Amino acid sequence: MIGEASQCLARAEGLMERGDCSGAVEAAQHCIELSMKSLYRLVGLKPPKTHWGQVKKDSGEEDPLEKVAERLEGIQEHERVWLGKTSWIGRMWAWAHNTSLYGCLDLLASRLFDQRDAKVAIDYAHDALTNCRIITNSVKLGHTKIKAQPPDAAPTNPYPAPRISGRTRRILDQPLSRF
Repeated sequence: MIGEASQCLARAEGLMERGDCSGAVEAAQHCIELSMKSLYRLVGLKPPKTHWGQVKKDSGEEDPLEKVAERLEGIQEHERVWLGKTSWIGRMWAWAHNTSLYGCLDLLASRLFDQRDAKVAIDYAHDALTNCRIITNSVKLGHTKIKAQPPDAAPTNPYPAPRISGRTRRILDQPLSRF
């Protein structure tokens, strides 16, 4: 997901250069969202499928990355600060998704955003992506550990196996020489 977030950031920068400021804001917001979701997957939690306002309503989480923070053991103070900053960046830019696509007050999105708005959105997306990369690398290098889930917690698989139909299963079970 971090790779996808990087692609969104590059897309945002390209759109801004071509003058598509609302597109740049949307791509930057998508980068922020994917960066945050990558942390959910990193700690073995299922990422929310809705934007922050709905997540809070459904789960009662006060903070977008609250459950992620609870699962990180031995996280350095400066990394905790970056996690906190990424969390408020996510909350701050959650509105941008719908507004950058659909506009508001009967105004098209293309009339609402200018070069300065796109630049600010890209700067925040860059910060969120960088922060998430640093935390991910800390876990990969073993500096930060992921706490085991409590035994009573339902296991979550961030990468569920795809559903395969009976017909597809029969084809997959055939010996290769048949093809």
